[in-house]
Amino acid sequence: MKHKVSARFKAALIGFCYTLTAGFPALADDTEIFFASGATDSGKYPNVLFILDTSGSMKTEVGDTNKTRMQHMQEALTNILSSSTGVNVGLMRFNDPGGPILFPVSNISAELGAATPSTPQTSISSRIIDSADDAEEQSGSVNLNSARLEAVYVGGDTGTVAAQISIGADDAEEVLSSNTVTLNGNRININNGQINGFRFNNTGIPKGANISSATFSLTSRTNSADAMTLRLFGELNNDALAFSSNDGNISSRAKTTSYIDWAPDAWTQNQAYTSPDISSIVQELVNQSGWSEDDLVLLQTFQSGSGERQAYTFNSNEDKAATLSVSYQMGTPGQQTIGLRFRDVAIPQGAEITSAVIEFTAAQSTDKPFVNGLTVQGFDSDDADAFSATTTNITGRTGTSATVNWVPDAWSDDQVVQTPELKTIVQEIVDRGGWCGNNAMGFRISGEDLVNRVAHSVDGNPDLSEQPAGIGPPCGHQAAVEMDV
Repeated sequence: MKHKVSARFKAALIGFCYTLTAGFPALADDTEIFFASGATDSGKYPNVLFILDTSGSMKTEVGDTNKTRMQHMQEALTNILSSSTGVNVGLMRFNDPGGPILFPVSNISAELGAATPSTPQTSISSRIIDSADDAEEQSGSVNLNSARLEAVYVGGDTGTVAAQISIGADDAEEVLSSNTVTLNGNRININNGQINGFRFNNTGIPKGANISSATFSLTSRTNSADAMTLRLFGELNNDALAFSSNDGNISSRAKTTSYIDWAPDAWTQNQAYTSPDISSIVQELVNQSGWSEDDLVLLQTFQSGSGERQAYTFNSNEDKAATLSVSYQMGTPGQQTIGLRFRDVAIPQGAEITSAVIEFTAAQSTDKPFVNGLTVQGFDSDDADAFSATTTNITGRTGTSATVNWVPDAWSDDQVVQTPELKTIVQEIVDRGGWCGNNAMGFRISGEDLVNRVAHSVDGNPDLSEQPAGIGPPCGHQAAVEMDV
């Protein structure tokens, strides 16, 4: 059967040249193909395998044309393939440590279907070796030098405090006209002439905690409908001292800048009444550089109104003494996102991605379950830039349309763990018109659960730093992050 010249086959080879490889700085007239005498008549054709350099140096501009070595190669190979007949042509990529056959040697005049090879299966691997290639971002601030990568970190561990006055001298009152202090009384009088103090022992609120909510409660000793507004402060002290009977011992204490006004409803005897949220007061206290995670004093003054109310003290009824309730979480609140950038990912443009995962090496054991899980997304970029410390440098990048939800199981220290299948993300990136083998590929991982997973970074442990693998089966390298495509 007579073969006809197939423009589609030539176009396919040229397409491989443009989208799968990076070339060498050769011009069309620098290259000749040897044709044996009588090749066409005998049906025997020379075999020509183009070995195309795909290293990073091929992005270098050469000559006066402002064209890269790759562009020169593309033009040269296009001219050669467009004008050639009677030759068998194949394409192979060259890279360190080697490269696959992209297109086997086939007759350039054959039908495209007869010449198209089966999809090569290739495995590619490269490690993250630079601080600028793994990063964390929280509240817009990017950290390039973290020793660990926290795949999701919204606050952190949570805690609660339910403290109640437990000593008779810890609820006290001072008459402002004389500065006389009363300890161990049977009632707290709340009126225009007094300031009252409440000291909560051993609160255990950690330094650096983010206070989610905080309230103060009193239990009414009498019925009262007197309209009044109270003002609550904290004592600005790292570890508040016990009250004493010295004149002015309550009113002389330093107050927090933060305060909360409280206009209680009418009181019914023996009912507990709770203040508005006072988290700003407690936050100011625990933010002190010397906060000792211990004793805390609230100060209550009369702001406006008339009449009087009375509340139980510890001495009058231990179960109805004043209480403090606090909820907190560790770490700065807000979503933390990690960014990963893999250099020299030698995946051909348009290659069919059969599998892709990222592996992490855990930096600590964690078994707290996720509710919503993590979101993995690629960067919609032909060649992902290195991360920088500029604001929102991770979250501000355009992401791929494809995302993958990941609900990690429990992690053990130094365990290698793997994401779900990410091939849809990688496929979207390599299908970009400007993607080229050996470009950089980037990902971000974030979540909204109050749960974290912590992995090694290149800064904390270079031997377990992030590593991508390539097309085909996993490479099996122990790494903080390994991408198997």
